Amino acid sequence: MDTENKYGEPMTVLQQVQQRGGHLLPQWQAEHIDGYTLFPQSEPDVAGQMLQGLEYLASADYLDKLFFDRLSVCPSCGSHHVNVREACSSCKSSHISPVSLLHHFRCGYVAPAETFVHNGKGRICPKCHGHLTDLGTDHDIPGENFTCHSCHASFQVPEVEGLCMNCQTRTPGDQLLHKDIHSFRLNSLGMAALSNGRLYDQEEELLLEGDGHPIYRKHVFMFLLEDEMRRAKRYGTAFSLIMIKLATADDTETERLVFHMAENLRNSDKIGRYTEDRLLLLLPATDKAGADIWLRRFIAGAGAALQAHVIDLNQEGDVASQLAEQSWNT
Repeated sequence: MDTENKYGEPMTVLQQVQQRGGHLLPQWQAEHIDGYTLFPQSEPDVAGQMLQGLEYLASADYLDKLFFDRLSVCPSCGSHHVNVREACSSCKSSHISPVSLLHHFRCGYVAPAETFVHNGKGRICPKCHGHLTDLGTDHDIPGENFTCHSCHASFQVPEVEGLCMNCQTRTPGDQLLHKDIHSFRLNSLGMAALSNGRLYDQEEELLLEGDGHPIYRKHVFMFLLEDEMRRAKRYGTAFSLIMIKLATADDTETERLVFHMAENLRNSDKIGRYTEDRLLLLLPATDKAGADIWLRRFIAGAGAALQAHVIDLNQEGDVASQLAEQSWNT
């Protein structure tokens, strides 16, 4: 990153985030190329420089980059002005409507309700001409069909397509592109940098310090985790990953817990920061049963309200996505 850039200079960007409450939220702006903007009052070139600064700070763990929204994007022109709609599977018209189906028990005929004509006593089955008078006794409603008012086709499932309001390109729903929008939140490392008036640039400052055992910054820990996954896949060895959710993000409490963990860890085990209130623990050469035993002992002796569980990672999948999808069962 070009730190000579006036508006994208890291400390300037950190100060901007702090001045806006510590959490920079995207704001909807229909005319913006992305549909959202983090800097609605800024000129496009200034906003672009600031965004570069945010991305740099997030990659260096001074900010947390959080999912905010997902936009459907036209693959032809890149516009987010896409009308996603249901359409006829035959003629692609959007002039369709759902129609209830009727099932006549006596002859087994199933058709749209509108084809069963009323005669004053009930409906008449168009197949056997029997009367349908009591729902549940002589007929039922098994579901819905769709009717197209343009070509009169009948179908069970409409197609989903996106019509670009910018270039008029029509794209099947499963071929639309998607763009994720993120917010940026100040974390403990960012607050420390603001207090010190500078970013950390010395080698030993790449770690968040914990008494007796370091807490690796997120990007460092993720590298160690991915390296362990490659080793396990190549040699067939086991490893375990534990996520710990702290009841509070208080630094003193975190230090105490890390010190307690360090007393029960081997030199090969690693502690990493995942978010402000979550830590990750990497246990090489440890299967799930061993990790469960360690975790029960740790929680019993922690003396603090926390949640933790062993994460089941798919070695073929994307690590970051799998971690983002983890939920708490307690």
